[in-house]
Amino acid sequence: RMSYRLRPASLADAPAVTGLLNEVDRIEIGRPETDLHTVEADLKHPEADVERNSWLAFDGDRLVAYGLLWDESGGERVDVDHYVLPDEQEAGLLVLAAMEERALEKARENGAGRAVVHLHLNVAPTLDTALIRARGWSVVRRYHVLRRALDRTADRTPSPPPGTRLRSCADEADRVRVHGLYQ
Repeated sequence: RMSYRLRPASLADAPAVTGLLNEVDRIEIGRPETDLHTVEADLKHPEADVERNSWLAFDGDRLVAYGLLWDESGGERVDVDHYVLPDEQEAGLLVLAAMEERALEKARENGAGRAVVHLHLNVAPTLDTALIRARGWSVVRRYHVLRRALDRTADRTPSPPPGTRLRSCADEADRVRVHGLYQ
């Protein structure tokens, strides 16, 4: 349906965005996981430029999709967050298309000839993945976030294998090495 209204987010939208993200959290992982302070921090981050890099999609007065784009690479890589309610895929596509267009513009501003856009999704996202595959998106990496309670007495630090040394990541050379391993 074409009744969706798209506009940039502002700090005043933080409560509505938090509500949407928690609604998506409940559907995807079974519990709300987003707090207002996190959303406010994203929207007021000095480099956020929410006027150009955020999108809200409304069905009447109801927020049904949200997108945020950021550029830490200064090159071709552009990261985006995308949230949409399951029954509002058309609104999600409007937000996604706007983010793709802005990502290409941002990469070109950085002097890159193309944009490589990264979007993190849960295993069973509310976004219909068939829609993004049809737009040329593909899976490049999977993460698994595991969690468990730790106990000081039962969970002792294991001894490293012989010949292995454990030390802090202390200087720029270490950070460059870690970045290389991560990539």
